[in-house]
Amino acid sequence: MPNKIIFGFGSLINANSLKATVPNATNIRACYIQGFTRHFNMWDETGFTETNLDLKGIPHCALNVKPSVDTRSKVNGIAFEMTKNYLQALLKREKDYDLIKTAMYDFETNEEIDTCYLFSSNQEDGAYNFDCPAQARYLKVCLDGARTIGIEFYDEFLKSTFIGEDSLDTIKF
Repeated sequence: MPNKIIFGFGSLINANSLKATVPNATNIRACYIQGFTRHFNMWDETGFTETNLDLKGIPHCALNVKPSVDTRSKVNGIAFEMTKNYLQALLKREKDYDLIKTAMYDFETNEEIDTCYLFSSNQEDGAYNFDCPAQARYLKVCLDGARTIGIEFYDEFLKSTFIGEDSLDTIKF
């Protein structure tokens, strides 16, 4: 089986979080998908399992990406390649999601670069919990990952990530 290209849009953007599950990830690059939206709306009953072990098992709301009626909407993230050796570990980590295939675009050039697989869930059964330490840590993992890619990427992450109807760039934490 050839390497799979995966699109990471939440905690997988963080290099430490990604490497905890997929230590052989290669060809990591900033990109985006189009026709999708990103929301904190999927309840993760399991919580952290491989990283942030001080908060292991505390449920919180995870990010979810779903197709949008607005085909121009964008969600930035990273693309990475992985061998089948770690696919099962990633599928276990992302067990509440389904894999769907879509086009991906280079974050800098806006050129279509390939197709990728992303984890998307039909579940919308969670709400961001401002009082939960595991929730705050999950957000920090995502934001730290986005920040390391660059300021433009980070700003786009804030604008394209929603809690309810509000984007992160408009919310005071």
